[in-house]
Amino acid sequence: MKGHFNRPAPARNFGLFDYQDYLAKQGLFWQFQVDELELIDQGTQLLPLPSQIRLHILNRIKLDYPGHWLSLHQKLMWNQDSEIYQAWRPGLAQLGILHFFAISGYHIYFIQSRLKSLFYRMGAPKILIDTCIFFFILFYAFLIGWPFGVQRILALMLFKLLKNSFNLPFTNLDGLSVITIVQLIFNPNILFNLSFVLSYFMTIILMLYQPVAKQKKRPFQVQFELSLLCLLFSWPLMVQMNFSFNPMQLITVLSVSFLFDRVIMPLMMGTSLILLFLPSLSPLLTSLDHLLASQIMLGSWDDLLNWSQIWTGTMELTSFLLLYLFAFLAMFFLTRSKKALATMMVLIYFIIFWLVPICRAYDRLTIIDVGQGDALCYQSAWNQETWLIDTGGRYLFDPEKKGKIDNQHANRVLIPALRALGVKQINGLILTHPDIDHVGNFIALGQTIPIDQVYISEYTFQSSFFDQVRQVQNTLKINKINILVPGSLLQVNDKIQIASLSLDLSLKDPDLSNDSSLLCLIQMKYASFLNLGDLSLARESALIKQLPQWSANIIKLGHHGSKTSSSELLLNHFRPELAFISAGANNHYGHPHIEVLERLQAQQISYLNTGYLGAIQYIDEDGGWVRQVQHLEKKD
Repeated sequence: MKGHFNRPAPARNFGLFDYQDYLAKQGLFWQFQVDELELIDQGTQLLPLPSQIRLHILNRIKLDYPGHWLSLHQKLMWNQDSEIYQAWRPGLAQLGILHFFAISGYHIYFIQSRLKSLFYRMGAPKILIDTCIFFFILFYAFLIGWPFGVQRILALMLFKLLKNSFNLPFTNLDGLSVITIVQLIFNPNILFNLSFVLSYFMTIILMLYQPVAKQKKRPFQVQFELSLLCLLFSWPLMVQMNFSFNPMQLITVLSVSFLFDRVIMPLMMGTSLILLFLPSLSPLLTSLDHLLASQIMLGSWDDLLNWSQIWTGTMELTSFLLLYLFAFLAMFFLTRSKKALATMMVLIYFIIFWLVPICRAYDRLTIIDVGQGDALCYQSAWNQETWLIDTGGRYLFDPEKKGKIDNQHANRVLIPALRALGVKQINGLILTHPDIDHVGNFIALGQTIPIDQVYISEYTFQSSFFDQVRQVQNTLKINKINILVPGSLLQVNDKIQIASLSLDLSLKDPDLSNDSSLLCLIQMKYASFLNLGDLSLARESALIKQLPQWSANIIKLGHHGSKTSSSELLLNHFRPELAFISAGANNHYGHPHIEVLERLQAQQISYLNTGYLGAIQYIDEDGGWVRQVQHLEKKD
């Protein structure tokens, strides 16, 4: 194996998962990137006997054709991932039923109960049944790679065996507490593992609800209440991870939970038995594949789920804790007053997911870190409007695909950053000019988030990039595209102005694309902000002559802080108090250039650079203040 070590990437935008911090909490500070792998021996004789047995059994459940049903089966029953399962994953997550199709303690409970029922019918003594099931689950856990939920179930089974054998005066909650403490002693970092936290919560709910369940005479009522409680306890974490809440998940989760024990899990177990012991019957599984391939299960829900999706952004800590407080209260009210529970649920969820987002009484500007590129999000007070200036973007690094835009860059960087800010639709999008580092993510963005108005220059409209846009225009969720001719000034509303400077399009100037940049002035309550695109030094003087009435005390420097922009003339004219620089960390252009930084320092203008700080956000309250994602390390 050949490769190299590198540092894990930190979070560079607000609210996103910080992989570097996650690994650091586990004592991991470097990762090994494999560049070349050489296979010495394809045989299994070098493996220890248990591993050979495991490999043999796992190979038995694989078929030449993967199929949709088999891919879900391999993940749910055997913890084996696949490309088809990864394709299903977003849809399952949107439905809120992803946890049903990943091995957990819930599935082990199901297998355990079915085995117990079988052994009891055979007349076996209880202690023998419990012992046999324990060793069976132990072997099964070895086959599927020891997931957290399965580890906990095994420990609880062993605890119950010891408790019953020696008549120990402990409850199941006592056992769970001891097991959790032991796990944390040996590996305290699992506290930061979402699977462990959710698994722990679900087990507590099951244990606390068991006495109530024994009093219920209707199994469906028990399953309904238990599913509701599990959903209430898992929702806050899932909302915080996905930046969205969908009330329709209540219906989908309750529906699938009803079918899961009765239909899905028995079929999954039957599939395993066929693959292991009756492989000649495996062609029967193709009918299940055809059912799933038709997307009956997911396709019919798409429109309804998209309509009911509420994009929350990153929740405040108080909202997060309030949701968990309600989840605990629900356990109390569920057995006493279901009307009070329903009323409380509607009220709390309405306040957190509908009322709180519109109660932000200030404008805010976020310079999104899209690497070496530009993307700025403006959100007005009371959540009235959301504007985006440029989208960022980049070309693929693959030499064989030279000149091809990386269409996944938006899904990895821009769209998650916007979702974390609570953006569900964009009122206006300004594409300053057609350079890929400013517009490359436009198509993917337009296919994902609805955009009311798009503003482009005449030069951008005639560019080769916009030829690509025309080819996919029918797939874009865009209401209208507005073209600004050179020399025009558009007053969009009382806060936003867009200008296109006079420009001779017949000139064959290498900087013509940069000089065609649309300019944008945003007037907030306490500050005014100017976005310059990639305007060159020469065109900055044209800006001062053509728009002498414009003033701004915050400027985003042109061309990522390049020495070809941000002239002394411009800085002297506007005299900004603060400058933003949008540049990639350790970019090979050397942006921002030292000449520009010296100009800023000479005029005592403070500046903030995304290449060093990650995303930057200006909060337009009295006096104004700025926050950044983090202070990133510089490389020597």
